[in-house]
Amino acid sequence: MILDIVMPAWFFLTSVFYFIDVLPHSYVLFGLTLDLQRFMHILNPMASRISTYRDLLYWGYRTDIDFFTRTAVTALAVLIFGFWFCVRHSAHLIEEI
Repeated sequence: MILDIVMPAWFFLTSVFYFIDVLPHSYVLFGLTLDLQRFMHILNPMASRISTYRDLLYWGYRTDIDFFTRTAVTALAVLIFGFWFCVRHSAHLIEEI
């Protein structure tokens, strides 16, 4: 039920149809100044991948190795957490699904 709302919102918040540069650099929220472009990259894991594909396909330059290292570490952490979660809740997981 919640995924029916989250997945379309995530799709439209990913910068596929717009460049991340159209967002303001600084935004004041409750008295705190946020770097909105950086916040969107942190909040949405697909945003950095989309911008990497744009850099490669549109402008022809490669991404640094640190991006791929961060992506691999994040993917490995999500894999380990998912495996741990499934093993820990395996008795009740099938009933919930």
